[in-house]
Amino acid sequence: MIIADFLVDFLIKKKVTDVFGIPGGSVLEFLYAINRRKNLITPHLSFHEQNAVFAASGYAIAAKKIGVAYATRGPGITNMVTAIADAYCDSIPLLIITAHSSKKPFNNMRVFSDQEIDTVQLFSGITKYCVRIDNKKNACNEIEQAYFNAMQDRRGPVVLDFNTKVFFQEVFNKKFKIIKTKKIKEKKIKTLKKIIQKKFLSSKRPIFLIGDGFRYTNAIKQLAHISKKNKIPIISTRYSQDMISKSNYFFGYFGSHGLRYSNFIISKADLIISLGNRYLFLNNKSKSFKKIFNNSFIVRVDIDK
Repeated sequence: MIIADFLVDFLIKKKVTDVFGIPGGSVLEFLYAINRRKNLITPHLSFHEQNAVFAASGYAIAAKKIGVAYATRGPGITNMVTAIADAYCDSIPLLIITAHSSKKPFNNMRVFSDQEIDTVQLFSGITKYCVRIDNKKNACNEIEQAYFNAMQDRRGPVVLDFNTKVFFQEVFNKKFKIIKTKKIKEKKIKTLKKIIQKKFLSSKRPIFLIGDGFRYTNAIKQLAHISKKNKIPIISTRYSQDMISKSNYFFGYFGSHGLRYSNFIISKADLIISLGNRYLFLNNKSKSFKKIFNNSFIVRVDIDK
């Protein structure tokens, strides 16, 4: 099996059914490998590489899987910058596949080979993981590592930049290295439960505040049940209003573009349980939000420290 086939089989095992991009000479073997499995995975031709990444982002959100986009070297991959940065800020898991056909530039040379660019230097600030793969020795493990990084903790985009020759190289009986997932300490969970239970008993106007970070927790139904049982309002940030919209206790989104009654509810709350939301805290110095901080007790649950 060649690396290109291995990569496509890996995506199929992760239940990826669609990939998006524009072909070019350096990534053709990846597309040929997809074509050999066309009954299981479909490539979509985009009109622009940026469009391809946005399409992959939409796929990732809707399907709750990793989104995959591809581009050829040089101007192909640089066209993806804005959409990758968007996925990075919005915590959307993406695998970006590109390729190169020459060695990495040295001695700060601007041009070393036709349409080649240092992808790692360009994308390292807007991806969770970005690596050049120049030999088959670590290719398979890098594929596994990239997927793990995209899906673990706070999700986001990763970039794999293959040397075109690697796509054609054979791999035999590949065994993955075991990547250990992080576990939340039970002590933290118990402490959080005690805080919430104690504050609930003394609170008169508690609310749940959800952000887009709550989307991938698989706890949306549970929150709706808790809200209904205890008659606690739920409000959200602007781009999270779809998550729990069917609940009778959901009162829309708050903020400068929000609904009047949503802003009224949060302004009167004495306990705010914030789940995967950052909007309120990014604006904590504004006159409007400062009153909320002063008048309510806030329990903030966030994936970042």
